[in-house]
Amino acid sequence: PGNAASTNYAGLVMQHLSRVRRPRAASPGSAFISFTVGKRGELEDCRIAKSSRSARFDRDALKVVQRAAPFPAPPPGVNRTFSVEIEGE
Repeated sequence: PGNAASTNYAGLVMQHLSRVRRPRAASPGSAFISFTVGKRGELEDCRIAKSSRSARFDRDALKVVQRAAPFPAPPPGVNRTFSVEIEGE
């Protein structure tokens, strides 16, 4: 698959994530979550890549990605590791 398949898949994953409600934040901030999607769309790895400096918000940001699983199954050969910024409402 070429770059189009990879770009399209990344877009599908982000679209899928956008359907999950974001956590409420007591103050402005965001956390970066790194995650890997398995060959069948399951969540293989999910961790804080950059903390919001609020343990509660970081936990809630991880839950956003966890609740979005399972993701669409990736086509063969595309990148299945993502980093996404989760911002509070």
